[in-house]
Amino acid sequence: MSNKRLLKFLLAISLLCLIAIVVINLCTSLSQSLKDGITAEIVGGGIVGGIVAAVFFYLQESDEYQASKMKANSFFEQKLLLDIQEAMDRGPSLWNLSGANKFYFDGSLVNPLYDIYQSNFDQINNHHAYFSKNELINKFDEFYKTTRKGYVLGEKMENLVYQNVRSDHHKRGLISANDPATSSYIRGKLFADMSDEELCKYLEWQSVPERAIELYKTFEKSKDVINLISEIKEIRETLITQIEEIKELRKNSFKA
Repeated sequence: MSNKRLLKFLLAISLLCLIAIVVINLCTSLSQSLKDGITAEIVGGGIVGGIVAAVFFYLQESDEYQASKMKANSFFEQKLLLDIQEAMDRGPSLWNLSGANKFYFDGSLVNPLYDIYQSNFDQINNHHAYFSKNELINKFDEFYKTTRKGYVLGEKMENLVYQNVRSDHHKRGLISANDPATSSYIRGKLFADMSDEELCKYLEWQSVPERAIELYKTFEKSKDVINLISEIKEIRETLITQIEEIKELRKNSFKA
């Protein structure tokens, strides 16, 4: 921004000098030698003014840069590190069977840490612009990108669950209002390793409907589902490893 202001200022000086030179040279009452002398003074003054302006804007820009850098570092030390520590103190997110791509990363710190990055996206990237070698920020950025890939896989799994449960219910002539509970049951069995007893309490079922059990068994044997679950678990393990690295880097940042 300062460079733009400097350029505008220099252009303004140049324009004023040019106008002054034109006016001087159009003045017939002045001798040519006097005109040349005044023109030289104007040009010299313009050059000196330009140099002074350049130095002023450079110093101003340097001050602004240092202030922004200090603000970025303050965000890192006084907010981001504390947010990460709080998330770790609270522990893993609970399994949320209501669905969405985040479900497949519940039971860990993946979702809480992702939310921290997402809510501080601009400040984190601003900090990276000043401190590009900060290991914690770089690892956090890697974690964020990996999580987004995981969420895409979660969306694919959600689509499989939704489409198959809905199709099965239509074949049975059941209303779509039954879909959410059955979908939650499938998620809990396939991925969260929850027992039927736990799921019945969560879904407020007296017992698991036979149709839900049959559909789960079909899902369990589906090649597409097996492959997708394998991909999700693989990326989940990668994220868990990255979180452990973030924990260690956070400790080192506090020590520093």
